[in-house]
Amino acid sequence: MASPCSSTSNAPLRCKCVETRTTHKGSTFIFKEKEVKIDTYNTNTQCVLSDGKDMYMVSKSGHDTNFDAGLSYVIKNFVLNFRNGRKNLLVGPQTLIFRTAPLDLPEEAETAAREALYPLSQQVTGEEKDLFSRPGFFTLQGKIKTVRRVRMTRSQIPIRDISIMCGQHILDVSLWRDEAVTNHNEGDEVELTHLHTSIQANGRGKFNSSHHTTVKVQNRILKHISCLSRQVLCTS
Repeated sequence: MASPCSSTSNAPLRCKCVETRTTHKGSTFIFKEKEVKIDTYNTNTQCVLSDGKDMYMVSKSGHDTNFDAGLSYVIKNFVLNFRNGRKNLLVGPQTLIFRTAPLDLPEEAETAAREALYPLSQQVTGEEKDLFSRPGFFTLQGKIKTVRRVRMTRSQIPIRDISIMCGQHILDVSLWRDEAVTNHNEGDEVELTHLHTSIQANGRGKFNSSHHTTVKVQNRILKHISCLSRQVLCTS
């Protein structure tokens, strides 16, 4: 991983807050009643700023980042942190933030900023050539074939390995953190978004969940809708 490089900027930055995102994720995990469960949570809010040329990520613990989506600002006395090709804007005690007149951004700048915070996830079937060497995020739809018990890494991060029948292929998926401790059953029809790929030591490709991954269990949703429909019919 590349080392971060920081610099303090004295020049004011005029930009627009394109989008914000708040996540509430498990921070620590414990064994309880023979199961791995979330012990503590961490709430984090991110926003993406754009001046039409560059993007700047702002991240802060809690629900507020000092910026509201759709509004424009002038920012002074901030620190820029360059890490993994991304500019992170750090707000400190000396930082000054002023609301300003609306800044019109090119459509492509707004789209790029939103995708930085809410990245696209391409739906795949497992038949694609060189899939496991491609960058980006992927979405799988299929039926869970096997579910293994949750295991913990040395740093106490839970992982659950499952396999999914996707079309004619059985694909291996490792679910990390919150997604690992969610209840999964063999036979569930699921949609897993924002997976990234890797190649195991045995040469077999595998999918891994990411910070953006969502898990939707289709047959549970349909069952819930069916139950609600029966309740409506019984009371009508």
